[in-house]
Order: sequence, then structure tokens, then C-alpha cells
Amino acid sequence: MFQNCATTKLHMNQSGNYETAIKNAILDFNSTSMAKRGKVFVAYSQELDSGIIVVVIHSPVNKVKIFADGTKSTLPTRYIEYNNKLYYWHDSTSSDVNTISKLNEYQAIDSLQDLSQAVLNHDDAKKGMYYYFCKQDLSYFKKVISNRLLRESMPRNFSCKNK
Repeated sequence: MFQNCATTKLHMNQSGNYETAIKNAILDFNSTSMAKRGKVFVAYSQELDSGIIVVVIHSPVNKVKIFADGTKSTLPTRYIEYNNKLYYWHDSTSSDVNTISKLNEYQAIDSLQDLSQAVLNHDDAKKGMYYYFCKQDLSYFKKVISNRLLRESMPRNFSCKNK
């Protein structure tokens, strides 16, 4: 497990958990044309029942919302700052001051007076980079640009057997 980090030296790892898969995806994503389109990106991960960890990276539709009465949207709990870009995600850990400070530094927080001001947009046309990692060898992956569901976007020729 790695901590929230501002780092410039990351390398791809073969073993680990979903956080390692996210880090590996960020390393690859940073070299794509999609990374050139923004400074802030959100990541999601999910393990499929077939031993595959899926990581999706895309630019966020909304900013993180914090309301004057103290309520907030689901705050990201982890981040990596890599090559002057911020990648954040939510997991089961609690958010800390560093994550909120980093989001604020990248102007990724929207402060509102009350919940009635919140507008949550969802863009079905927005594409992200989908990474499909073999859980037993996180250096083996396929990636797809898509706006479809995780299983619908999975490459047909991708298999983790013998990996």
C-alpha cells in the first residue's frame, strides 16, 4: 500500500493490490494524448470475478463539493501527483487534510452554500481510459478508450490464464 504522494519517480510494479494497479495505470496514462487534455483526473477501480482489476481514468465532470453546513460529496481519500497532474480516487480509508489541500491547490473543490445549489452532471459521452490488469501479474494489461460499462469495454482477446 502506498501513501498519498507527490512524486516524480514511479515505476510499474508486477505485484500488489488495486492501488498498485491504479499507480501502474497512471504511469501509462500519463504518456497518452488523453493526459495532455487536463491537469486533474479521477480514477476508479474494481475487481472483476475473473481475476482482473479494472482501472478507469478520466477527467472529472464535477468538482468535489463541500457545503457551508459541513456536508460534502464523497471526498477522494487518495491521490498521486505525477508530472504536474493530480490523479485522485476514493477508497475505504478516511480522507485527510493533505488530500483536501491538494484538491484545493488544483482548484478541484467547489464550495457551495447549501445542497440545493449542487448540480451533479453526468456525461455519458465522456470517454475514459480503461485498463484491464491481471491480478496475479499487474505488469500485464490491456487498455481501451471507451465510455461504455466495464465489462462491455473489456477487450475480447484479453485473458489472464497462464499469467
